Amino acid sequence: MLSEVEIVGTEAPLAKRGDGPDFICIGAQKAGTQWLYDQLAHHPQFWMPPVKELHVFDRARKSVVRARRLARRVEHHLDRVNAQRAASHARPLDDRDVRFVGRYARLLKGGGEDKLAAPVLDRYAQLFADKGGKKSGDVTPAYSRLGDGAVRKVTARFPEAKVVFLAREPVERLWSAYGMAARKAERLGGRAVSPAGALEFARRKSVATRSCPSEIVTRWQKHAGAGQFAWFFFDDLRADPAGLRSRILAFLGADPDLPSGDLEPGFNRKGGAAKIALSDEIRDVLARHFADEIRRAADVLGGAALEWRRKYGL
Repeated sequence: MLSEVEIVGTEAPLAKRGDGPDFICIGAQKAGTQWLYDQLAHHPQFWMPPVKELHVFDRARKSVVRARRLARRVEHHLDRVNAQRAASHARPLDDRDVRFVGRYARLLKGGGEDKLAAPVLDRYAQLFADKGGKKSGDVTPAYSRLGDGAVRKVTARFPEAKVVFLAREPVERLWSAYGMAARKAERLGGRAVSPAGALEFARRKSVATRSCPSEIVTRWQKHAGAGQFAWFFFDDLRADPAGLRSRILAFLGADPDLPSGDLEPGFNRKGGAAKIALSDEIRDVLARHFADEIRRAADVLGGAALEWRRKYGL
């Protein structure tokens, strides 16, 4: 396990390159995973899957349904798909992307197949068969929610895969996720933004399991091999995106000096999304709710997490 401050000097390539992904980004949701995917997708040393979040280990069946829809679109309207991708700063799909989509659509053979069974993990590995000499990985924030048993199976099957976690202060991460949910609800008729509503949202299991970076780091570092796991901070994406990009690329064994196409290090495709202001009242309610986790995160993660604790006087 490596903290961000211990990463210098770990960029040497692996002695033997395994099958499957070279790295897995496990989140956190609303902590810069889209930014990371974009930076890697346009970097000349990477071939990233045309789908950002594969969700193979958490909701494979839904993902396969999505993949089959994409496969049909690619088969019949590839030019239209690529025009839409160009408009959103995504690279166009080529032949190996088409092959990826086909494999992705066939990931599960039967409706009752265990998504963490050896045959599924082997077919997951085959998704990356066309990476060639480039690095490739899976950026799925929901993997931060995987339990201990699932983490053990994934890291055992892919022991050479680096694992990346982007940590964000729990109150801010929760509020960003709440804002996203509220914007979606608004399109369906609206939902009031209130301290009670924010707290109810924070207590949902699907949200709460994403909101404990100390537990996520502890769980993954227990199973990842030495030097294979590192966490980074959303705080640095705000303050110094070029520096954060450089450190992550070094950890992944890539050249930080090579640009990601025309993308600036601070490129944010979601920068224009409407934001909901966080009131002092709601901030205080959420800070009390997350007080214990903020203290634990400071102890476990160190770095910017120490400032999280100071910010709330904890």
